[in-house]
Amino acid sequence: MKNHNDTSPALTTDGLLDRGRGLFGLVAGVPGAPISAVEYNSSRAGKGALFVAVEGYSSDGHRYIRDAVDRGAAAVVVSMARAAEFSPLAEAGVTVLGATNTRAAPVSYTHLR
Repeated sequence: MKNHNDTSPALTTDGLLDRGRGLFGLVAGVPGAPISAVEYNSSRAGKGALFVAVEGYSSDGHRYIRDAVDRGAAAVVVSMARAAEFSPLAEAGVTVLGATNTRAAPVSYTHLR
């Protein structure tokens, strides 16, 4: 049972990597970052959020990573094929996770909490 005074996050990047084995890989940054929310829309990514860059049919979420980071995202999920492009974000303190398919990956987040 969770203590009401416990302010620890329900999810961390370590937890995501551990429970999502095979779905994600650490690209850059410090593992263990607390995650306050999982967002797919960069305009809703606030402090501590995990932004998922979903590869859409008409728009690619990778275009909005900088916006999410500027709004306070602590971590981002990117396509493993584009991981090297975003690994420099670690220098700004952002954890970068790679996924083989960012479109399919969000389905798994709901049961990871």
